[in-house]
Amino acid sequence: MLDKFNIFQEIKAEALKIMPDCEVYAFGSRTTGKSRSGLFDFDVMIYVDAKSNYFELNKIKTKFVNRIDEFDRPIKIDIIFAN
Repeated sequence: MLDKFNIFQEIKAEALKIMPDCEVYAFGSRTTGKSRSGLFDFDVMIYVDAKSNYFELNKIKTKFVNRIDEFDRPIKIDIIFAN
């Protein structure tokens, strides 16, 4: 996985703080090292139960707004919730 600064681990830790029973996975261009556009966002799948507070989990994105990735670009996080 392309993640020099261990940002995915920080995203996972934030999700687990909010919802300790969730499962968090990375997928997409960061896991394969391939990107059609040359941009590498963080694609994250979070498995939660149906009663989860999605509003709280979406706050994860805002925690990384002012951070940059290893390519010196603002961090972009795409989160997909599944149950």
